[in-house]
Amino acid sequence: MANLKPLPYASASKRPTHPFAMAATLALSPKSPLFFDTLKTNGNPSAMTEQNPFNLTADPTGETISPAPEVLPLVVEGEEAVTVQLTQALEASEAKYNDLYQQFIRLSADFDNVRKRRQAEREQWLKYGAEPTLQALLPVMDNIARAIAALNENMEPAILLKSIGLIEHQLASALTELGLNRMQTQGQLFNANLHEAIASHPTTDVPEGHVVMEQQAGYHLHDKVLRPALVVVAAPVETPEAAPEHHPVDTSA
Repeated sequence: MANLKPLPYASASKRPTHPFAMAATLALSPKSPLFFDTLKTNGNPSAMTEQNPFNLTADPTGETISPAPEVLPLVVEGEEAVTVQLTQALEASEAKYNDLYQQFIRLSADFDNVRKRRQAEREQWLKYGAEPTLQALLPVMDNIARAIAALNENMEPAILLKSIGLIEHQLASALTELGLNRMQTQGQLFNANLHEAIASHPTTDVPEGHVVMEQQAGYHLHDKVLRPALVVVAAPVETPEAAPEHHPVDTSA
């Protein structure tokens, strides 16, 4: 009396893939309810039921049947779905990473180009920034050159003085157009932000703490102090103290 032999494909490496073979493998497992229903049919073909559709038979002598080796469980469909979802998420993340990396490369190149362009513009500005000022001063230089060429020993001092005055006025006008303005200090209250006191002078002509005299002009460049003015500040005039009265001593007594 032969016992049921284990199926040759019970191992994980030879697991059946056909639906009928899979059902047979599960039925011959001692842990399957179909296994006990198969024993009850005792090999009778008419005993096929919904629980044992294949009429799997056991030894009709009733001897103990050696249990078939346990079949490894099949891959669960839910786990396959999770694997597919994770794979798709990984592929989407990789695509997003590649897109962001390409954007980073392009932005880095654009930033580097902007930095180089700004550096070149700065160098050009430092090199040629004085061009407007020099263009404004060139006419003054031309007039100075003409005045020097016209000088001679017989020129009257009044004519020479007038020529120098015209050149000075032209220079002041050119500098004013560039934003340079001279400070008005005479008689103004001393301001440490605008003036630099070099001396004090007792006087009653102007109030104490006001500018008496300007030694060197101060200038604004637009709203910025380009150079403070050197000034003399008024101080109070000291009055001599009255001499004490002297009463003669009577020595006739």
